[in-house]
Amino acid sequence: MDPAGADISTIADLHDLYRRTHTENPKRFLGHTTKLYVEPIARLIAETRAESLLDYGSGKGTQYLGDRRVHEKWGGLLPWCYDPGVIGLAERPARTFHGVICLDVLEHVPEHLLGAVIADVFSFAERFILFGIATVPSHKSLADGRLAHVTVRPLEWWTSMIANVHGQMSLVPTLWEAWFTDESKIARKG
Repeated sequence: MDPAGADISTIADLHDLYRRTHTENPKRFLGHTTKLYVEPIARLIAETRAESLLDYGSGKGTQYLGDRRVHEKWGGLLPWCYDPGVIGLAERPARTFHGVICLDVLEHVPEHLLGAVIADVFSFAERFILFGIATVPSHKSLADGRLAHVTVRPLEWWTSMIANVHGQMSLVPTLWEAWFTDESKIARKG
């Protein structure tokens, strides 16, 4: 169990903490990390001929609005934004999607809840998933004062964790990739 998130015992507790954080910090977790992953998103959409996309843990979704409109850089496929911590985006989709992007999310989840969250991400995907994971501590804090990255592990650990969860699920084979960022803020494939 990760001591940094040990007092968050359920996924509902985690969602509550992020709901408070989003409410108290309107300029935090806007979703701008997505721009680091434009190239792999574009490639995966093209390779799988995806026509629907979910942004799982989208933040406030501002990366798709105004002059940011990051989705135009991968052909214009506008994702469904889902983020349990954001009022207006917290409704769980009742469908699956050709592709799922889950960027700058998993490191915010306490280690003892990761298996369930990764399985949930896989449950939405028909063709591909792109995980983007930071392997360094965050400089941002949550509503309760703790640093936002409660699970900081090396890329090999993350790759193994995702592969183990995927291997335990009886799914149509879903292509998945994990990309990682460190202090350089440059996304690299794991």
